[in-house]
Amino acid sequence: ALAACCRIDASDRLKQLTKLASSRDLSIRTEVADLATYEPPENSFGSVVSISAHLPSLIRKRLHRLVERCLKPGGIMLLEAYTLAQLARNTGGPKDPDLLMACRELETEFPNFELILSREIEREVIEGFYILQR
Repeated sequence: ALAACCRIDASDRLKQLTKLASSRDLSIRTEVADLATYEPPENSFGSVVSISAHLPSLIRKRLHRLVERCLKPGGIMLLEAYTLAQLARNTGGPKDPDLLMACRELETEFPNFELILSREIEREVIEGFYILQR
């Protein structure tokens, strides 16, 4: 059985995603939302994935509290983001320190989560558009 998928974003990339899913005979629900005011429904997601969602800390902290509520029991949160160390590298990512994160800080933003893995690493990033073929 295929899992249901919902993408919530503030960008116009949702149309591209819907088109790609359709071309692969997949169904996806998308929602354009302002994450500063977004209220996810309680107990509604099996997982939440946040990749490079660099939000101002006040918005991020509010949203992270809501993530705890919206996950179903046994749900999982996957988060990847730039840290403050990125500022010295000058290779991309946000330049505003308020948009960057640290493991210790994130761990306090999810006090009721069981931590599986939390680490800050340095790795090479190769950006571009990649689609895995079956």
